[in-house]
Amino acid sequence: MTIMGVRLGRDLQTELSVNRGDSAAHRIEALRVYLEDRLGLSPFLGAYRYLKRIGEGPGADTDAAVTAQLEMLMGGAEQLTHLPALLQLIAVEERFDET
Repeated sequence: MTIMGVRLGRDLQTELSVNRGDSAAHRIEALRVYLEDRLGLSPFLGAYRYLKRIGEGPGADTDAAVTAQLEMLMGGAEQLTHLPALLQLIAVEERFDET
C-alpha cells in the first residue's frame, strides 16, 4: 500500500484497517492510530515531536545520541521496531501538507 507516494511495508499494511479506495487522510490517520496503540500516546508524541524537531535542525546529533533519545522516549529498545512506521508517518504527513 502507498500513502502519498510512500510505500508501507507488507507487515504494516496487514495491520492497518484501510482499503484501497480510502483517502490519503484516512490512511494517514490509520497509521497514526496504529502507532498510538502500539507505543502509547505519550511515548508516541514524544518520539514524533523529537523526530520532527531533529528533522528540521542542523543535524548535530549523532546516530548513537538519536537512538538513545528515541529508546528513552519510546519506552525501550524493543519499541524501536516501530521506528520505520513512525518515520513513514512523518514522511506522508509532510507530503500531504505540501498538497
